[in-house]
Amino acid sequence: MVINSTSQKMTSTVAPAGGVCPRSNGGRPGNTNVLVVEDDQGVRETTVAILREEGYVVVQAADGVDALELLRGHDIDVLLLDLRLPRMDGAAVLEALDRPPTVVVVSGFESFEEAEMRRRFGSVLFDCLRKPVSPHRLMAATAAAADHALSVRDTDTGTGTGTGTGGTEVRDDPER
Repeated sequence: MVINSTSQKMTSTVAPAGGVCPRSNGGRPGNTNVLVVEDDQGVRETTVAILREEGYVVVQAADGVDALELLRGHDIDVLLLDLRLPRMDGAAVLEALDRPPTVVVVSGFESFEEAEMRRRFGSVLFDCLRKPVSPHRLMAATAAAADHALSVRDTDTGTGTGTGTGGTEVRDDPER
């Protein structure tokens, strides 16, 4: 099985985020909050199902505007971000974040070259995956990103317990 974009259908629904867990003492994946931002409904639902099956707490958005709203309202550890999105593309989402979660770009890179993304957002990007991506590769990248997010939380709080709040900061005016 391969996760691939096959549909041009774009939706802007956001799954309820009531399942996002509060911080607890370490552990992954059950204590890792992942936001999947993908406009292709089939790819998004498949990705969410795979991550939830592995035990991650997952919320989802179909476009960049909905993603920013979820990032404002929830403590997200890992952001799986497509670049080609309606209403606000993935690059604009990254530009709107002052303190982003750990970011894994999952995209076909049709209009965004990976080298250019790394040049522009190198300090923000943890990994870049080119579609189609296998579930195994997706899980490996997500697990590595979750480990990184936990280590950043530990560093931010100085506790070494993984109980920090992390905290994605989104600019009030993303156009700045």
